[in-house]
Amino acid sequence: MTAIYLVRAGRTRLSEEGRLQGRRDVPLTDAGMNDALHAGHRLAEANVAAVFASPLRRARQTADVICRVLGTSCRTLAELIDVDVGRWAGMTMAQIIDREPLAFDWYFRMPLAATYPSGEQIIDAERRVFEALESITGVCPGRAAVAITHEMPIRSILVRVRRLEGTAFWDPHVPPGSVTELRATEDGFELPTVLEDLLRAADGKRNERERR
Repeated sequence: MTAIYLVRAGRTRLSEEGRLQGRRDVPLTDAGMNDALHAGHRLAEANVAAVFASPLRRARQTADVICRVLGTSCRTLAELIDVDVGRWAGMTMAQIIDREPLAFDWYFRMPLAATYPSGEQIIDAERRVFEALESITGVCPGRAAVAITHEMPIRSILVRVRRLEGTAFWDPHVPPGSVTELRATEDGFELPTVLEDLLRAADGKRNERERR
């Protein structure tokens, strides 16, 4: 069984300011370098056969740090690039809500059906990232690989694997430098049982809070 470890690129100035990054090609901050180092140490015992990264600078820098820890090299995979957020790039959520409240409301309630203004539809990003994962599985059958990408691609993968809908898209916690394991099976991709149980428990607590 092939294991793919999804790593979100480390922090940047834009992410620290709560701004959408999209394809803005910004470098890691010192904190982002620490995110990458922490991810590398988490992966040190995973017997990783290959590392792949988005072409954006923050992902490549994250990959460089991880590869130094693992003693390996990285290949760039264009399909792992972040979602194109169009004219929202560099904006905070507060700015978006103030300037385009209707577009933001649709984006928040039905993210997989939404298209960023002058940008990409999230469902299209999901498709290309899954194609990348299938390609990685073909390169590393029965082995472990690392895919360094971004928050929205990882969210879309988790939502698809867990069959979530609507605002549940925003439930998974995907901080910079986080490591999420996927396993490739004959039927597609799945989360390890322990992780799936933890996520279901977190969903249950959230639903209970909402009913109160």
